[in-house]
Amino acid sequence: MLIAAGVLAIACATSAAAAAAAAGSPLEPRFTQVGAAHIPRDVVASLAQDRSGMLWIATGDGLVRHDGHRYRPVERDTADSARRSLGWIRALLSGSDGRMWIGTETDGLLAWNPRTDALESHRDPAVASGALPTIRALAQAADGTLWIGTHGGGLVHYDPMRRRHTPVSIGDVADGPAAQRIQALWVDRQGNLWVGTWRGLARRRAGATR
Repeated sequence: MLIAAGVLAIACATSAAAAAAAAGSPLEPRFTQVGAAHIPRDVVASLAQDRSGMLWIATGDGLVRHDGHRYRPVERDTADSARRSLGWIRALLSGSDGRMWIGTETDGLLAWNPRTDALESHRDPAVASGALPTIRALAQAADGTLWIGTHGGGLVHYDPMRRRHTPVSIGDVADGPAAQRIQALWVDRQGNLWVGTWRGLARRRAGATR
């Protein structure tokens, strides 16, 4: 009897869904286009949501925040209008400390600090400004440090507390220029780091010292 009742309930639900779809009810998925008035160049490279629920949008010409009602550009605090835009943004990461980490095309690593409501530069001082590689991927370890995947500059480990950038070789797994072009990073529940490159997938085990 219970089986029969369950089958009847499923049949009724299926019929109701079909009828609703035919009538064009809210059950039907719908998409709304967000145009160039809000998204510079109409190009979106990455999306992330912060603790407050704000949506961050990485575009081909800067960074945009959306609070559910309005789209607002995130710009440098400068009188030079030509320098206000952050340019191409390739990667975003909502950090465990509330900061939004921003991987740029030419300006290295930036962060938006919610405590100061301002941008912070975390670029590597050892690399000349014109030689900073494009950041394509970001991931965070359990200890709050960051992994940075670049296009041509390989893998970098970054300690925000010490502001220390440390290049990490994956040459024993994937060698050559293509291995220095990192497209994706992921830290799994066990703390292993997965690295997607132009030469395939590499894994760095949790606790590895090199």
